[in-house]
Amino acid sequence: MGEVYKFNVKLIGLEEIMWRDIEISSLSTLAKLSYAVLAAFDCKGTHLFNINLREQRYEIIFGDEDDYFNQLPIDPRGIKLEKIKLEIGETLLLEYNYGASW
Repeated sequence: MGEVYKFNVKLIGLEEIMWRDIEISSLSTLAKLSYAVLAAFDCKGTHLFNINLREQRYEIIFGDEDDYFNQLPIDPRGIKLEKIKLEIGETLLLEYNYGASW
């Protein structure tokens, strides 16, 4: 069944603070968490995104990508939240829509 994780999500770079609380199963993947965050802010998920945690980049790669970042990202669709052993208060950074830098 797994545990329920609660995330306090904030948009950074705005004058007014926008935030949401999101609850998700520890059995969910990092990709599912990302889509839950996007949905909470009414984003359609139609742009590329990546997640950074502990200096590791997680990103869904489409097609042949070169090693632009000197280290290929890990696919978040195969990473369950319970496996990354998050600590209370730990920060994940989700970047969405690279052209707009959300």
